[in-house]
Amino acid sequence: MATGSSPKDALRRSWALTRRSRWLTSGVCLLLTAAGAAVFTALRLALTPLADPARRAMLDLADGNRYAADAIGTLMPSASALLLLPLIVLPPVCSALAVVHAGLSEASGCPGRPGGPDGRRPPCPAPP
Repeated sequence: MATGSSPKDALRRSWALTRRSRWLTSGVCLLLTAAGAAVFTALRLALTPLADPARRAMLDLADGNRYAADAIGTLMPSASALLLLPLIVLPPVCSALAVVHAGLSEASGCPGRPGGPDGRRPPCPAPP
């Protein structure tokens, strides 16, 4: 789409570029997803000991409301792990996907080239 081609041509080109490396791309994405799930589980388990102090603090703040305190104690480890997950997972995932993208670009005969005077890269040749 960035080269000004129609949506149909862009999709056709995308399939042509990834045809030979479909299993590599799928495998890398599956591996990164499993790593993200493992990091989330590890973070949640590491934050579980903080649930009891959060529960006690909520009891003090909510004038003894046990429902609110139990909800905070139950949800705090998972919510905190979800907030920390992007900080830990995104840098290696983005790096891995950049390496896969560079490999696909090189394999397709369209290496990354510096942009022209307007900052845009010239379009790659159409796949055979």
